[in-house]
Amino acid sequence: MNTPKRRKIEDDIIASFRRVNFNQRKHAYLEDEIFWDYIFAWYDLVKYYEDHFDTALGQNMLQLYQECIEKFAQAAQDASLHERRRDRASMAVYQLNFYMTQIVASLDRHANTPDDSIGNLPPRSP
Repeated sequence: MNTPKRRKIEDDIIASFRRVNFNQRKHAYLEDEIFWDYIFAWYDLVKYYEDHFDTALGQNMLQLYQECIEKFAQAAQDASLHERRRDRASMAVYQLNFYMTQIVASLDRHANTPDDSIGNLPPRSP
C-alpha cells in the first residue's frame, strides 16, 4: 500500500476540482481548459491503482465522483444548453465513469490476489 502517494494524487484531483468555476452561467465551465484538466487528473489515480497494490479508495474521492456525475448528468440533460455543452457534459460523465470503472477493476483485481499485504491468503469466493 502506498497511501502517501495515493493521497497526493487525491489531493491534486481535489485541488484541480476547486480551481473550476462551477458558478458560470449556462455551465460555461464545460468549455474551460481548467475543467478538462480536472477531468483528466483522474487518470493519474487510474494509473496509480494499476501500478500499486492498494485496495483502498478514499471516501472523499467516491463523494467527489458522485457529486460530479450528478452535476454533469444534469447538464447533459439540460435542454436550455447548447448542444455542444450538453455533449461536453456527456463526455465528462463518460470519462469519469470510465476512470472509476478502471479504478474499481484494479481494486477488485488486487483484492482477489492470493498474496496481499498481510500475507498469503486464499482467494475470496464469488
